[in-house]
Formats: sequence, C-alpha cells, structure tokens
Amino acid sequence: MQMCGELKQRGNLVSKDRCRWAIKFVGTHFMDGAYSDKSMAIEVKEHLKEKYSSLRFELIELAEDFYINDDVFWAKHRQSIDLLNNGRTSTDE
Repeated sequence: MQMCGELKQRGNLVSKDRCRWAIKFVGTHFMDGAYSDKSMAIEVKEHLKEKYSSLRFELIELAEDFYINDDVFWAKHRQSIDLLNNGRTSTDE
C-alpha cells in the first residue's frame, strides 16, 4: 500500500485518481472525504471548521486502497459530532 506522495518521491507517474484526500476529525475516528481534488478537500475542511468551531480538523492523504466506511464517515454520526462540538460525550446531562 503506497501513498501518492511516496510514489511521487520515487519519480513514478501517478494519475490524479490515485491521490485522494480526507478530512480527519482530530481526536476521533471520524472522517470525511476521499477527494481526488486537494483544493476541494481544503474547502470542505474550512466549511467544517466554521460549522463545528470547537473541533479540530486535519487534511490527510489516503492510501489508494483505503475505503471510508459507515463506521468512520462522519455524516453517519452527526449526533456524536454535535455532542463533541458542544463539549459533551453523551446525551446525559
């Protein structure tokens, strides 16, 4: 499993569709992405920072065979993300 950057450093030709980017919700296992356009991933990251101002985000490069499944795709876990953004970890007060 090679990352796009590793392939570029070795001088291999890399097609754009092999370079994919995701936004990691720092401190969680949640992610958004698999963007082939890095600038689009950066725009989405900025939007998420505005929407969830208490959370931190990191742009990460994905291995070519990495799949973002429902366990890590953030939109499937909005309630948990909302709680974290509000400084809580459960619905209990």
